[in-house]
Amino acid sequence: MRLLTHNLLCCVKCQHYPLDVRATDIAPAEAPFDADFVRRMLNRVTYAYLVDAFESLHSHPALQSVASLPPTLEEVDLSDESTQLRDIHFALNAFAVRNGALTCSKCETTFPINEFIPNMLVE
Repeated sequence: MRLLTHNLLCCVKCQHYPLDVRATDIAPAEAPFDADFVRRMLNRVTYAYLVDAFESLHSHPALQSVASLPPTLEEVDLSDESTQLRDIHFALNAFAVRNGALTCSKCETTFPINEFIPNMLVE
């Protein structure tokens, strides 16, 4: 599951948003850089939640190539040559959680992620 997907999910039990993400395995994902796509997605995602999710996974060795994301969207250089835009692309698209879990901080429901797919069914 990519963080782009994570940013669009809410708890199916109580509708709380966002879900906390935890990863036991992260894999690179094929995603060529497209500045226009990243700029369009920045208008659709909750940027603060993207930063929080990325920071919660950042200790994983696969993510060490990006030091951090700009803390607020207002601080992002949106030009095609921007390293910040490339870092945001990386956070949104260039890796995926292979195995882990999404947890609702409100109702404490946990949704497992197995082989990149979050299981959002409630038992």
